[in-house]
Amino acid sequence: MCLYKTTMKIFYIKSILYIHLFYFLMLHIIISFKILKYQINDFYFFTYFSLFKVKHRNIYIYIIFFLI
Repeated sequence: MCLYKTTMKIFYIKSILYIHLFYFLMLHIIISFKILKYQINDFYFFTYFSLFKVKHRNIYIYIIFFLI
């Protein structure tokens, strides 16, 4: 029973991380399409993506850790 609970917990955490990964990938795609469509200036583009990467760096590390 204890083993079952731990495995379920691991699967739950993994599923959450995969959902996050999917969400962030979709967000990146949407943003890139918007930039292509409206041709937003480079300064805004770089500042936005740098903030985005800094904000969600820990989640990316977790995803890499779980994928290995």
